[in-house]
Amino acid sequence: MLIYDSLRTSSVASSYAVALKAYLAEEYQSKFAGKPDFTAPDFSKMTAWIPRVPSQSNEFDCGLYILQYIIAFLQDTPEELQEKKDVNRPDWFTVADIEMLREHIRVVMIGQEEYLTSKKPA
Repeated sequence: MLIYDSLRTSSVASSYAVALKAYLAEEYQSKFAGKPDFTAPDFSKMTAWIPRVPSQSNEFDCGLYILQYIIAFLQDTPEELQEKKDVNRPDWFTVADIEMLREHIRVVMIGQEEYLTSKKPA
């Protein structure tokens, strides 16, 4: 389990790991309990990593950082994850990448608004 924490609140992120493990256990139980050969995995033994990743300098860019983590992860999934080596990526992307993503979203939203406005009946 990887927890990308853009605010660098590792103590809070650790509690997220505990909560996620509990959620996974309950979800698995609700989906598979009662099925033949049911054996619930012990999610509490799942390793949780909180790698060093680019962090935000404010309290309102969380969504942009989540999207950028997803983009970076899908474009460049760290091979070290499979080998369980160093998963830190402090230079994975830059603040400029976040600003470009913000602008891209803005342009898409303006385009969508213009499209919807043009489709309204007169």
